Amino acid sequence: MKLITLIISLFCLSHALKAQDAFVGTWEIIPTEEKQLIDVKAVLKIGDPERNLLYPAALTLSCDSFQAIYQVLLVKRNSRQLAIGKVKFPSAESPFNLGEITALLNGNLDFSKDLKGNFLLTANRLPSKKTGIIIPSSKEISADHAETVDKLLAFFQSEDIVLKKINNENWNEENARKILAPKLSSTYFGIVDTIFVGRKTGTLRCNANKDIDIISVAINGNTLLDQVDSKKKRDEEDFLIDTGLNIICLFADDFGKNAPSTASIDLLFDNLERKLDFSAKENFAAGFIVQKVYLKYNESDNTKFKEYSGGDVNNNIIDQPANS
Repeated sequence: MKLITLIISLFCLSHALKAQDAFVGTWEIIPTEEKQLIDVKAVLKIGDPERNLLYPAALTLSCDSFQAIYQVLLVKRNSRQLAIGKVKFPSAESPFNLGEITALLNGNLDFSKDLKGNFLLTANRLPSKKTGIIIPSSKEISADHAETVDKLLAFFQSEDIVLKKINNENWNEENARKILAPKLSSTYFGIVDTIFVGRKTGTLRCNANKDIDIISVAINGNTLLDQVDSKKKRDEEDFLIDTGLNIICLFADDFGKNAPSTASIDLLFDNLERKLDFSAKENFAAGFIVQKVYLKYNESDNTKFKEYSGGDVNNNIIDQPANS
């Protein structure tokens, strides 16, 4: 009886620890030492992650008469960093549209604690003299909104942003799950269409470019390439994937002199090849590209998974295969 009680207790504890994700919850902007008055009020709600890597989030902003809610994808770089998605899709935005300005908030959110033990997220942008982002001119902005736009531009482009965690409630609206599924999402959040393969071996090929872009590649959270110069020619890298859903992330760590990044990699599985390319229009000025790979058949032990029903083992939505 004691053994059964112990097993149940350990099972409950493991589930409790699994639920305690430091990033998941509601975060609110706080004043910094450099700026005691906050022009832009911001609240970031982060939902439960897919495979502990892909975090759907909602960013709520208010500044003067401006109110907005943006959907955004955050990707775990390591235990202390979340990469910020380029796209902030407006589910609400009034009385005007910010357009590409929101893409200026890039780079990572760095996790830390203050002296009182409060959890903090600090924005650490990718430095770049040339963003490639179109900033609206004064002629395009109503005189009534000009000052507000300046405040919002500063917020996204250069302002010190520190968010404090105020609760552990995950963002679990319907849009949260849709962000993680390209075929269901409102827009492209940096996740390309899922590919389905039959073997667990793959090859990564780096394509040399003209600029000194620094990139990294991680597979299921494990680093395959760590901050390498994409301008230099590299040998191909072989890797293994797990049975079921795999998540491969290409990160831009530095845009080089001629921002944004133009680096790209090729992923080769069987006779299938997929390019992850920062120079593509949809990835222009992005900090990451995510590729989901679903291994349907484990060749090494000659076994098959139970019938695939559109979700992974944790019931997360992924794309259906074309011929299933």
